[in-house]
Amino acid sequence: MPDLDGRLESGSKKRVRSESCSASSSKACREKFRRDRLNDRFLELGSILDPGRLPKTDKAAILVDAVRMVNQLRSEAWKLKESNSSLQEKI
Repeated sequence: MPDLDGRLESGSKKRVRSESCSASSSKACREKFRRDRLNDRFLELGSILDPGRLPKTDKAAILVDAVRMVNQLRSEAWKLKESNSSLQEKI
């Protein structure tokens, strides 16, 4: 059975890769690079949202937490603007 350079592995129908993907060599390699970058950003976002805990790996949970945090920060910013306006009027 053929082995390296895109040929079949013995006892398997999967192709064996002779070397790792470079970032721009093929569409599959570019897509893997894109997925890896997205996964890195999800991990970074998960660690920012909950710095005291281990970063979540579930993308849906990370997005839910991010939406919750953005809404919370918007609400807090609005309250602070209102408070600032009322304090400005008192001056």
